[in-house]
Amino acid sequence: MILPGAVVVCALLLLVQEGPSPVSLLPQPADQPSGGAERPQDGSDDSREARLRVSVSLEPEALEALERITEEWENRHPYWQAELVPADAEADRGTDVDGQRADIALLSSRDVLRWASAGKLLPADGLVPQDSGSGSVSEASPIVQELRWRGYAWGTPAYADPPVLIWSREALQAAGWSKPPETWAELERLRAQAPERAAAAIPAADGIQALSWLARWHGGGATLDPALLEASVLPRTAPLQAADLAAAGSADAAVELARRGGSYAAVVPLSYYRSHGLHVEFIADASLAAAAAPSALGGYGYVISSDTEFPAAAGSWIAAAAGRSAQERLREEAGLLPADPSLYAGAGAVAETPLSVWKQALFPQGSAGAGPESGRLLPFGPLWSAYGTSAGAMSPQQLANAWRQSLEAS
Repeated sequence: MILPGAVVVCALLLLVQEGPSPVSLLPQPADQPSGGAERPQDGSDDSREARLRVSVSLEPEALEALERITEEWENRHPYWQAELVPADAEADRGTDVDGQRADIALLSSRDVLRWASAGKLLPADGLVPQDSGSGSVSEASPIVQELRWRGYAWGTPAYADPPVLIWSREALQAAGWSKPPETWAELERLRAQAPERAAAAIPAADGIQALSWLARWHGGGATLDPALLEASVLPRTAPLQAADLAAAGSADAAVELARRGGSYAAVVPLSYYRSHGLHVEFIADASLAAAAAPSALGGYGYVISSDTEFPAAAGSWIAAAAGRSAQERLREEAGLLPADPSLYAGAGAVAETPLSVWKQALFPQGSAGAGPESGRLLPFGPLWSAYGTSAGAMSPQQLANAWRQSLEAS
């Protein structure tokens, strides 16, 4: 677990946290009031001096390339400066650098989840000017859009309602378990006690829930085992043995199935879990590693500290550093994997991966050309590609078949 005091696609989490609710930190839609304190405006125009500390953990080549991008940004904004501070990628530092708070940090996806849930990250929506330092409005718009990604999961749109995996307290207690299973082996032992009972009921058969379930048990860069996906979404061969997942028509139906003993758990929207007071009957799964979309596997993202004095300058720097042209330069000069469009950047150099293939793997619905080679980009690349190509319309069974075909063709 990675919460203080608490990936492919979405899911299965509840942020049990200290500090303000992440909902209160999310940017509000343009046609709605913020409902909170007014965002500070210091550094809101580039005639006001601002000096940013930017915490990054990059290889020397990538750091040098980012320094050059930063210098160009400073030339466009004479009163703004940004100091790149190398940081230990493995340190449990959050957005602190050398005991000081960094205005911007390049954090791993897990740290983004952790610090966002603790209220230490500023929603960056609205902080980036339309020119964004990207060279054109057409390049800026996707960046502005991606700056809205401040939900419960890195890679989950801010206004999305992420699903949470909830376990029936009654079912677990009846099986002699005091807490939900934490590993696949533990889940198998639990299933063996009542093979006719599904592991979890999902409120929709759109495929994304199947990926979410699989990510819960096999995320974090683990090698994909073909048998495990089939076990998750297809009926088992043993008599009376249910599939791991049982499709229900709605969140109500999924919860009711778990209540009737048809499954040990259910997957429901977080808002549903909270509004129906299900914490009395169910235990929310605390694995935040399951929350991130596949594009966040092993990923890093630029974030803004909630107590920065220069939010506008920080947003401008991020837009320049994460813009399309900058991302492509970082790949060409340092082999750093780019993403288009987002604040996500790969953790290491993968020079043999074509840029166009990487983009399509993350955003297949907006890209053209052939799909990514199986297993080259992400542990769950074929699954994500199949789901994205279908625009989310695949059932779990169809997704399993498409995934199998992808492996056979590779």
